[in-house]
Amino acid sequence: MLKTTQLLLVIIILLIVIFIQQINPVSASVENRLRGEINRLQARVSRLESAVTNLRQGSNNNNNSPPLNSSPQIVDGEIIGRSDPLFERLSTLVIELKERVMGLEKRMNQLER
Repeated sequence: MLKTTQLLLVIIILLIVIFIQQINPVSASVENRLRGEINRLQARVSRLESAVTNLRQGSNNNNNSPPLNSSPQIVDGEIIGRSDPLFERLSTLVIELKERVMGLEKRMNQLER
């Protein structure tokens, strides 16, 4: 009776080990994918923040100095003015991306636990 109990215990332990080994690669894959997405989003947020800063500096330069050139700034073939909707949209995108990054970091922390 004792041998069958020990044998059963060994089989259960082996099954648990096999199960854990199969779960780990999936979890690692998910974690790697999330980390990659977070890195891409952080890079995108950085680029958007730089664009917002450039637009603000351009706007501040236009406010502080007399206009040397009355033509508006052109970014990616689009004309950008001080109160341009593109500037507003860019600000909104930066905020949305930051929220997504924070959400992904929260999910990743939960997966790591």
